[in-house]
Amino acid sequence: MLPIFELAAKRKAQLYGYLEAIGQRLDLTETQYERAQTSYEAVGAWLIEAESPYLQDGSISPHGSIRIQTANRPFARSEFDVDLLDVLPGISEQSSPAAVKQLVGDRLKENERYRKILVEKNRCWQLQYEGEFHLDVTPAISNPRCANGGLLVPDKTLRVWKTTHPIAFADNFEARARLQPRYRVVKFTEARADIEGLPERQHYKGPLKRGVQLCKRHRDIRFTGKESSLAPISIIITTLLGWSYEECVRSREYDDELDLLMEAVRGMPNFIQVTQIAGQTIYVIPNETTSGENFAEKWNEDARRAEAFFQWHENLVETFDDFVRAEGEDQVSVRLSEAFGGSVVEPVFAEMNRAVNAARTVRTLGVLGGAGVSSSPLAAPIRGNTFYGRR
Repeated sequence: MLPIFELAAKRKAQLYGYLEAIGQRLDLTETQYERAQTSYEAVGAWLIEAESPYLQDGSISPHGSIRIQTANRPFARSEFDVDLLDVLPGISEQSSPAAVKQLVGDRLKENERYRKILVEKNRCWQLQYEGEFHLDVTPAISNPRCANGGLLVPDKTLRVWKTTHPIAFADNFEARARLQPRYRVVKFTEARADIEGLPERQHYKGPLKRGVQLCKRHRDIRFTGKESSLAPISIIITTLLGWSYEECVRSREYDDELDLLMEAVRGMPNFIQVTQIAGQTIYVIPNETTSGENFAEKWNEDARRAEAFFQWHENLVETFDDFVRAEGEDQVSVRLSEAFGGSVVEPVFAEMNRAVNAARTVRTLGVLGGAGVSSSPLAAPIRGNTFYGRR
């Protein structure tokens, strides 16, 4: 019989394995990724092949969830987002934001196909590939007041330039994802035969990126329907979990990845700056890579958004706690399906059962290891980011 601490460690490795397998199911399919990449490259080429010298000098690069590998497959009938940044070095902030944005929009309208699927948004032009994805094309110029190489993007509603720095944001997030957590060494005896090691590195994103994917899908499930407009935006989830993860990794050691992920999720609200000004609660979640960008600015315009975040986060923490306390695989499956959707959870357990049954036939019973179903095809290689910038 295994000692109690070894049983606990084995069970936690199994539970984290479920989360990793679900995360793999959330990843974009090969076909989805390739179609998005093809469209991204075609649009980028169309922009820099324009007659306008301002557009010819543009630098095209991806940003957002595609760049940092936290994009999820669409939930229900929604499309996923692909973000294209078009930095125009020949244009200064003295230029009209509306005119610069229109320059890019007019170029897109010159293409018959793009014209039919083009929609203007507040800060970008959106190409709507119905049933597949949205490609958001955001024009940007250099921000001379940002020592870190920040950018300015046009805001249609305010008719001004707004500060941002999505590339540096992505670089910071990637640096956090590469941090090496410190895990306590647990020496297994008999348990070693039942717990597979981590898969090859290219199969594995790590707790931070998987955590962002899981949080985003939990949000999508929670805010399905009439409350969807209040759902926490992805940049806030990504920022807060990234900061909390870094603080956890730098300050403590953990038994395993499950403990680390749960602690990072729990600590997300600690990094929201809250002040009182003239009786009003002001929330700030700054973009640390530039000055003047507050990801929580809409919370200050509509307090329901802040309330929705805190309620969602409380439910998220409860979800992880209930999942860990669940007894038996049936209850684990129910909890995970409620949190992340049966469409991604049920195939994980079906594949696990097939793997277990197959292992039994050869008298070797395998279980979930530290990062997925050890004997199943779920562990597909994670595609590297090949949405390369263009000039």
